Amino acid sequence: MKIVLLGTYNPSEILTGPEKFAKRLFHELIDKNIEITFITYYQDGKIYSINRKLFGKEIISNHGSRKVYRMGIFPLLYFFLFTTYDLIHLVTFERFSIIALFCAKIRKLKTVYTVHSILKMEYNKFAIPYSLKTKLLDLFCEKMYFRYVNKLLFVSELVHQWGKDYNFVVKEGNVIHNGADKVFFATKRSSDNNNISIVFSGNIQREEKGFSYFKECIATLNLPTDIFIISSTSTPLNLPKHLRSFFVEPMSSDVLAEFLSNKDIFFSASEYDTFSIATLEAMAAGCIPIVTSSTGIASLIRNGINGFVVEYGDITSAADNIVRVAEDSKLWDTLSHEARTTVQDMKWHNTAANYSVMYDRKNDD
Repeated sequence: MKIVLLGTYNPSEILTGPEKFAKRLFHELIDKNIEITFITYYQDGKIYSINRKLFGKEIISNHGSRKVYRMGIFPLLYFFLFTTYDLIHLVTFERFSIIALFCAKIRKLKTVYTVHSILKMEYNKFAIPYSLKTKLLDLFCEKMYFRYVNKLLFVSELVHQWGKDYNFVVKEGNVIHNGADKVFFATKRSSDNNNISIVFSGNIQREEKGFSYFKECIATLNLPTDIFIISSTSTPLNLPKHLRSFFVEPMSSDVLAEFLSNKDIFFSASEYDTFSIATLEAMAAGCIPIVTSSTGIASLIRNGINGFVVEYGDITSAADNIVRVAEDSKLWDTLSHEARTTVQDMKWHNTAANYSVMYDRKNDD
């Protein structure tokens, strides 16, 4: 079976959640000896000329017979109309994928789409700083993918439900959770800090990531606390002296795993997050998760057993749970152990195995 993955391929190791999924899936499928090609596009108009966006073609990563191509519009059309393959998998949301979907319909080939988010929901609820033209094009493509792709796959039960809530026809929808890199599971815990330590990770300028809620919560803490914010941008927090804050640049998995090895709590404060790979990685490294019920990974958390689930904006409950962990070392040990146990099988090779089974089923249809 020949498979084409279509989406964003980032050669860097500083990756967004969807980028990490796409890259890890590609490499894990190579390890499974699946015949696979990854195709991306010249998305950034500030970097690439019109000529390259129309006619460009290059190899950006080479793994023997498995390659990652960057193509312009006309090479994309030629590839999807005349190359032999069995299945197209849209691994991240990109507008250029509409070309592949159109060609697949002409050739009656199978298509799969992994749904990382519901743009219709995001654009309705949050002030996303995109132009009206961009939003309308995105929403049109999203509607086409939901309507015409053969099989929809969701990264969490929550995003599956949101797809239904926002009036999409969710046909044959299945959930396959994301994974985490092996290095997080191999992390050895250390405790060289006297203060309780809390980690927040995300774009602090994106309203839905909950940074304002996070700040309000930690500002109520009366115990000495070290606060680590993983973000490419920073801002003054103006916190009391017993609350020390540190802004940290996004890290590769190897560096992040070491960073998390002596941190206590990972706080996913999002108002909207379909599945937080960052929280999964923190749990694999032994951090105790505090997540809102508005994130897909909340389905893995049992309150007071392997972490805590709070309602978005509930400052009191979140702060109380932080204090409980800080004051009870036995509770910390139990929660940390249970967090790791919960996700111990959620490695990328298992995620890829689930996709591989799904590909075979779809090929048999």
